Amino acid sequence: TCNFTVTVTDNINPTITCPANITANVTAGTCTYTATPTVPTYADNCSVTTLTYTLTGATTATSAATGINTVPSTVFGLGITTVTYTATDAAGNTATCSFDVVVTDNEDPIVTCIGDQTESADAACMFTMADYIGLITASDNCDMSLTYVQTPAAGSMVSGTQAVTIDVIDDAGNTTICSFNVV
Repeated sequence: TCNFTVTVTDNINPTITCPANITANVTAGTCTYTATPTVPTYADNCSVTTLTYTLTGATTATSAATGINTVPSTVFGLGITTVTYTATDAAGNTATCSFDVVVTDNEDPIVTCIGDQTESADAACMFTMADYIGLITASDNCDMSLTYVQTPAAGSMVSGTQAVTIDVIDDAGNTTICSFNVV
């Protein structure tokens, strides 16, 4: 008689296919987008025992979900977040795939405008346009610092009733216009 041992090893990686990239606008009133990442399709010659994911980019927190189909709802920040999935089988073989979640800000700033203003003219019926930017209030869902553009610019010499606009612009280029007259 004789004996021998047959050792069978699994050296075949799982297969995994990620969903397509996601492009989304921020959730109204916030600077984030909340979604449950789609679970990729995966397979293995034996069986996949864990499916994990990591986040890199705009959403800096790294999350990991162990077990199959247990990916929680995730808050994605403004910009690009790469979601990378890893499927691991019982033998420790792995396969990865990734996709991007691109979150953009499409919300205009919120502006409280002022009413018409009255100025005194000089003998030539001219007056110097004041800086009215400080009289309006503005906020934005994402930006703490906004850009203000007054037309006509403060310091301009004007006469008569003058229409004034103040453009309030956020970092994404979203604009709200405040309009009033200076008499």
